[in-house]
Amino acid sequence: MQLIRRPERHLSPSPLAVAIGNFDGLHMGHRAVITEMKSLAARAGLTPTVLTFEPHPRSFFAPHTPPFKLEPLHMKLRRLRAAGVERVVIPRFNADFAALSPEQFLNDVLASQLKAKIVVTGENFAFGAKRAGTSDMLRTWGIAQGVTVETVKPVVMTDGTICSSTAVRQALMAGDMARAQQLLGRPYAIIGPVVHGDKRGAGLGFPTANMNLPPQVKLPAYGVYAVKVQVRHSAAYSNKTFDAVANFGLRPTVGHASAPRLEVHLFDFTGNLYGLRLDLCFIARLREEKRFDSLSQLTAQIAIDCIEAKKVLEHGA
Repeated sequence: MQLIRRPERHLSPSPLAVAIGNFDGLHMGHRAVITEMKSLAARAGLTPTVLTFEPHPRSFFAPHTPPFKLEPLHMKLRRLRAAGVERVVIPRFNADFAALSPEQFLNDVLASQLKAKIVVTGENFAFGAKRAGTSDMLRTWGIAQGVTVETVKPVVMTDGTICSSTAVRQALMAGDMARAQQLLGRPYAIIGPVVHGDKRGAGLGFPTANMNLPPQVKLPAYGVYAVKVQVRHSAAYSNKTFDAVANFGLRPTVGHASAPRLEVHLFDFTGNLYGLRLDLCFIARLREEKRFDSLSQLTAQIAIDCIEAKKVLEHGA
């Protein structure tokens, strides 16, 4: 997959089919947009391309807001590649880009830089300074330029909820991993390196891998989770998936950390994971995080958590 960060310097040599959006989390609604773009691209013999933005416009306009992204950029690119996208264009979303008028976005970015002949967006797509550009404006421009413009309706869940990144965030905040999985079409996952901790888990008889959390990424509610783990880029553990239990939170029983930590205890595992990256899929939330009166009570609860996690992972939530 080709990645282009400066489209004004790397003009497309041939016409493209372009899906436009932030694609944060690449949920079922995003997949519908990309599927439609790929279908039209295949019929027209064009390269399936995604135009997305970095940083996320919300990060640009409100840099001090709490974490809200579902995934870091490298995971979004990984999912776009798996979805069959052959080219990803990521112009830097800065003051100059934010100031582009709708007409400049259409003519300078889509027409001149990308040579777009097919453009596919979601129904609520807006573009240009102050989001003044509308779907109607895009369609009118497409007719004038000979560009096929398709607007994909939102994916609606069985209960009537529109599939959106906001809905996924709400599910994560509630610890509802089954709901998040429905919206995403897969379990919610993060990837991060294993770093050194205080070895307290090993002292309690449950050694844990401490994961570095990606900045500016929305993580689930504090609590204990049944998870599936894969170790990335390791010949020793390639093609293996480990059942595990994870705790995400402030660890109130052992000192109340100043920032949330993610600790993972892999079942039936022996080895050294330091420096390796774990791919962690959250399957179900077992309980809220809580403070125990003693380490012995905490140890007993961890044992129960392990039993419950194994049941969930073997038989489903």
